[in-house]
Amino acid sequence: MLESKWERAETGPDRRVYKVTDEGTRALRMGLEMVARRKVLTDDLVEFYKKQFQAKEGTQAAAFKSIEDEVRGLGEYKELLEKQLEKIDQRLRTLKKQVKTES
Repeated sequence: MLESKWERAETGPDRRVYKVTDEGTRALRMGLEMVARRKVLTDDLVEFYKKQFQAKEGTQAAAFKSIEDEVRGLGEYKELLEKQLEKIDQRLRTLKKQVKTES
């Protein structure tokens, strides 16, 4: 997941330089996606139970309407997460290029 090597320094002590491997990048991405999915599920469950058991209107129609609204909101949230993942991927590509340049 990580590779490392010692880099000689002209001044000061040598330093250890780490590089994220392709496998490490995939693992980070999968981990982030898993956290994002769990957050969506948890938020969805909390909102569902709030609306079911704490709704002022208390009707099934209102509950179904609120669920439909949540589903629409989740679609927007998914788009936001995908944009964030793309930014993370871009940053990882930039860091990899920097590490290769420094090597």
